[in-house]
Amino acid sequence: MTWHTVAVAHRSPIVLRRRIAREIKGLRQRTGLSLEAVSELTSITKSTLSRMEQGHTAPKVSILRQLLQTYRAPDAKREELERLAVEANRRGWWSQQYGGVEVPDWITTYVSLESEAQGIQIFEQIVPGLLQTEEYARALIASGIPDGSPETVEGRIRLRMFRQERIAAGLSIRAVIDEAALHRVVGGRQVMAGQMRRLAQLAGQPSVSLQVLPFAQLATPVLGSPFAILSFADGDPAVVYLEAIEDALYVENPDQVELFRSLYEQLSRAALAPAESAALFTTLAQRYSQDG
Repeated sequence: MTWHTVAVAHRSPIVLRRRIAREIKGLRQRTGLSLEAVSELTSITKSTLSRMEQGHTAPKVSILRQLLQTYRAPDAKREELERLAVEANRRGWWSQQYGGVEVPDWITTYVSLESEAQGIQIFEQIVPGLLQTEEYARALIASGIPDGSPETVEGRIRLRMFRQERIAAGLSIRAVIDEAALHRVVGGRQVMAGQMRRLAQLAGQPSVSLQVLPFAQLATPVLGSPFAILSFADGDPAVVYLEAIEDALYVENPDQVELFRSLYEQLSRAALAPAESAALFTTLAQRYSQDG
């Protein structure tokens, strides 16, 4: 099946909201005003101000103008933030329909962040979505939403395949994959053979580093807790993504993000080197092909 590329016309709304949030919070703090004081001056509720400063909502341009006037922001800063606010209130390509179904919010949030990420560090106990073949993805997604319509399954697959175009564009990926993922058969042995060949191919790309955490390695504190650390350019703070069943959790606290970075490096040191991992992918591809 061939997927048709959708043009990305705008920046990620979620990343833009986070950027606006940092800017307006910084401007407020420089004025020495509390949220309560700003609320009294502008008649904007404290809860609304708090949500905007946390990046949970994008301010309407009219509200943003009121805040920037209150904070006496320079004209250039006002123009920049108003432009970002207009863009942040648009819906991106990830919120369009795929295969006739709307992508759930918990997926669009992650894809929105991923679309702007400069680098991703992943620990997974299945093959990560960015590295999956279409056949592997189809088997995995279909089993994950057994009551989903064929349109829902195909829509999720289409989105996953489109996300992978970021790899060709130079997205930096470091992934530690639990060896169990290489032996847990998804979609049949020929599907696994194709998936192992895909991993071996990706392992040879300069922007991709793949490592396997072997069975022989002692258990670590994070086994059973897959995560992804997304890093951004332009000073945007990193985010840790933790996926649950049809839901997700995002960690933005800098201290907690650094904890996950430390855990990732611990896993990387315990894993096979990239060259050894690539050799293992090739060996398993041959074994699955012969057994099939």
